[in-house]
Amino acid sequence: MDLESKLKEFDEMKIVALLATILPNGDPHLVPVWFNIDNGLIQINTPAGNQKDSNLQRYSRVAINFLDPSNYFHQLSLKGEVVERNQEVAEEHIEFLAQKYTGAPYTGPGKGNRVMYRIKPVKSIGAYRPRR
Repeated sequence: MDLESKLKEFDEMKIVALLATILPNGDPHLVPVWFNIDNGLIQINTPAGNQKDSNLQRYSRVAINFLDPSNYFHQLSLKGEVVERNQEVAEEHIEFLAQKYTGAPYTGPGKGNRVMYRIKPVKSIGAYRPRR
């Protein structure tokens, strides 16, 4: 199974991914994120100006983990690199994610001031085990 197919498999599960970025002092910053996959790229969304946004603007490399909650051995860990930061489509994107994850319009923090990131997977760093 190719990487894009693996990513789509996790996308269809409607799971939350774990995104690791780097803080200004070099420490890791690990946060859960809603995501979707578009043409092999991982798309996430965050309030503009928050810690995650600041980290991604300063240092574009990330690690991201996808974990099947029904089978913890079915997981995928990747290194990735930000290839796009886009505020123009961020509101539309967060609404798409809210519908995907909650079935309702978005009502969370940063409404009206968000940014969408597109992340290119660079390397698989964790074992992918097929779903059983």
